Amino acid sequence: MMNSHTSIALLATPGIFYFDRVKIRANHADIDLHNIARARKNEATIRFHREFKCNFDLLQPGEGELRALELATRLSRVEVAYVEFALDVLWAEQKDADWLKRELERSIVIKHLGADTRVYIGEADETTRYFGKLLGQKKLVIYSDRPLRNVGQEYISRFPFRTHIEFRVRGAPQLTSLGIRTIRDLLNFDHERLFRDLVHVPCLPSKKKDLGALVRKHSQRSVEVSDRMLTNAANQWLQEAAMESLNAKANTDSQWLKRIKRVDLLEWLTWKCDAQVRSRNRL
Repeated sequence: MMNSHTSIALLATPGIFYFDRVKIRANHADIDLHNIARARKNEATIRFHREFKCNFDLLQPGEGELRALELATRLSRVEVAYVEFALDVLWAEQKDADWLKRELERSIVIKHLGADTRVYIGEADETTRYFGKLLGQKKLVIYSDRPLRNVGQEYISRFPFRTHIEFRVRGAPQLTSLGIRTIRDLLNFDHERLFRDLVHVPCLPSKKKDLGALVRKHSQRSVEVSDRMLTNAANQWLQEAAMESLNAKANTDSQWLKRIKRVDLLEWLTWKCDAQVRSRNRL
């Protein structure tokens, strides 16, 4: 981890990984947080817990804050209870940030969330999309209408807009399954692996005959058109089927997700962002 974030070299436009928020429990309520600028003690006490007595939050902590917190809690037992893993894709124009958000809404598939996954809109902010169960322990959040805050300031003059992709995980058992138990685990965490392993995007077949077979099978109609029209028709079906599957509608076609090829989110972002940047440069 470098400062508060790690840059992604593989994208055609800048991208950064970081922790947006971390919540930690401790068995002592008198931990000194004065030297940790982004740490705040949560005054709500933990009721009915035999061991943990207080909560505290860290907003976009970097390596320095995490090491200082590890030192401050060296005599205490702590537990990481909640983490927001963030990935920001940075853009020079707002319309590109909005474009990528729309593409993600139509295409994204989250591993291990099950058949009752939902896509829903936040009550307070209608521009934010949530993927997951309403009260679930894992949730993906996407938005594109908020500026950078503490992280990525070296990019802000050239790339002031962002598509924000955030994977939220609540509960010590869920975080343990990702390899996070202690503050030291946060320091050594591999953000790239998380997004590669858990967030996937289905991809269309590359051959024309396979595209035609896919469209004919699921639309019950013959498609004998140009390569471009055929690809557009298949893309439309893919987006509709993906949303139906994510919304768990009662239809037999949702089984297609188990058979069609998927790529991980970072691979998909690599060629999507590259294509978008090249198309902008041609204008």
